[in-house]
Amino acid sequence: MGRVLFAWELGEGLGHVSRLLPVAQELVKRGHECVFAVRDLGLAATRLADHGFTLMQAPYAVLPQGRLPFSVGAYGDILGLIGFNEPTRLEALLRGWDQVLEMVRPDLVIGDYCPLLCLAISGAMPVIVLGDGFTLPPADGPTFDALGNRRPSLDEQELLDHVRTVQRRRGRPAPETLPGILRHAQPFIITLPELDNYARRRAPGVSVGPLQPLPAPVEAPATCGWFAYLSLSHPSTPALLATLTRLDPTGSAYVRDASPQERAALANQGIRIHETPQDLPAAIGAAGVLVHHGGLGTLEVGLAVGRPQLIVPRQLEQRLNCALIGGWGGAVSMAVSFTAKNVQDAFLRLKEPSFPAAAGEKAAELQRRGPFGSLQDIVRASEIHL
Repeated sequence: MGRVLFAWELGEGLGHVSRLLPVAQELVKRGHECVFAVRDLGLAATRLADHGFTLMQAPYAVLPQGRLPFSVGAYGDILGLIGFNEPTRLEALLRGWDQVLEMVRPDLVIGDYCPLLCLAISGAMPVIVLGDGFTLPPADGPTFDALGNRRPSLDEQELLDHVRTVQRRRGRPAPETLPGILRHAQPFIITLPELDNYARRRAPGVSVGPLQPLPAPVEAPATCGWFAYLSLSHPSTPALLATLTRLDPTGSAYVRDASPQERAALANQGIRIHETPQDLPAAIGAAGVLVHHGGLGTLEVGLAVGRPQLIVPRQLEQRLNCALIGGWGGAVSMAVSFTAKNVQDAFLRLKEPSFPAAAGEKAAELQRRGPFGSLQDIVRASEIHL
């Protein structure tokens, strides 16, 4: 039997671990050993601690605090933010992954949003990467495609020169192009095609759809409650929840990144706060409106269940997700800065008949297109190497 390293390197929230967990569970059933190297040990433990997996800290880049030094217009700019524009920093991170690989000695690596790890391995062992329409761009072009209507900020040739310098120091092969850092990994795009920014550029067979069957549509409850899955790192989260509670006290929220004391402080304001992550289909189905930051996993479940969505994006990926669903008529997106009046207006809009109707139509369409479920395809591809 084989040993598999599951890796989460970039990105926030529970979505990345949640995508890796079902694959690990299936491989364990088949007798394989699974080890996790994760970006956020505390957060990952909320999903993994009860499953008996070994957890370790993944090497990852600490992003600049506050205002970014440049705008992100393509995946190459993201690489610049995480160390590709500084050879010393890049080499340190790659050698960190070298140490993890030396410690674990896996037969296979399965990663989610892990460009540094892909470069560290550079074909030395088999790699499977799960991704979506943002975290895993096509690797077959001379440069990375622009994101939406944005323009790249950094010179990819300069980033590639840094990669070649560091790889030479490490005695490892260098890619011919910057997207080539991903070319040795077998990609699986595990989201709906309409939520993939690069859908038109995907090679056949790469897009396999959601890992698990999406939940069936659920009739909206008679009460007009709401369920929120938010992060306390968004500075407006407490005010947003307070406003929603004033509008409808039947709503509830799970706030990740919140300490027990912070959850208690929110509860003392009359906000109904869950202490642990909720079963998303059940929590969303029991509410009239879904409130979240725009992560793809939550977005997909909301679409499948058929709920109007109030989206409060925190970063570029989530804003791009908002743009992708903007024409469907079942969601409202908030601006970067918003007031209590903005929240009230958006919430009342979502209660208008057109929004539940549009959300219901999309849910019915997804049900007709299903069933989804690419998990077994990924497990079969994994076992080829084990």
